[in-house]
Amino acid sequence: MASLIFLTGALIVALGIWIFLDPEKITPLIEWAKQPQRLRRIGIFRIALAAGFYFGAEQTRMPQVTVVLAGVTFLAGLAALLIPASLLVRWIDWWLERANLFTSPLMLIELAFGLFLMWLAWPMPA
Repeated sequence: MASLIFLTGALIVALGIWIFLDPEKITPLIEWAKQPQRLRRIGIFRIALAAGFYFGAEQTRMPQVTVVLAGVTFLAGLAALLIPASLLVRWIDWWLERANLFTSPLMLIELAFGLFLMWLAWPMPA
């Protein structure tokens, strides 16, 4: 399961670099994802990802931190399922109107978080 955490971090790093280099690339991706049925699938995916983080926590460098990340991911997935899709879409549209202001700093944070996940799941030296 630690490999799931590592791969999640690698995907976040790749996405962060891709969007940092061309911030306009995020808009079509978000527009695609904000369909109500896709928002629900994303919620289910987050819950499944949270389970992977939880069950893989003992294999990471900081199991307690991994469990907390699993909890946050679970709550985000649950929120995506419980909050009405129309409200989620309004929040997404609000964010997209301000995307140019937030994109570069958020992508740098995303890059750092992805690298942290990769480090977290990397095997410790013996």
